[in-house]
Amino acid sequence: MHIPDGFISAPVATVGCIVAAGCVAYAVKATNKKMGEKQIPLMGVLDLEESVLYPLRDALFRDYDFEADLRHLAISGKCSECRKKGDNLSHE
Repeated sequence: MHIPDGFISAPVATVGCIVAAGCVAYAVKATNKKMGEKQIPLMGVLDLEESVLYPLRDALFRDYDFEADLRHLAISGKCSECRKKGDNLSHE
């Protein structure tokens, strides 16, 4: 979303940035405390033909009257090596 330039005053923007930085710092600290290095999955990026997702797009529209934009989509899971090792990447 976008707001016009000058819509938020400098003091309000400064406070917002400070609060946001504090939230990010807390989230990083909490994540590092709760999750070990093995539990934080590495992100893999895969580029595939959009036509692969057409059946999903069509089903979402047909069944839920939802017009999906599937150009950017995140799907979580495990690679074959992690599955073989039995690594548990869940949020237990």
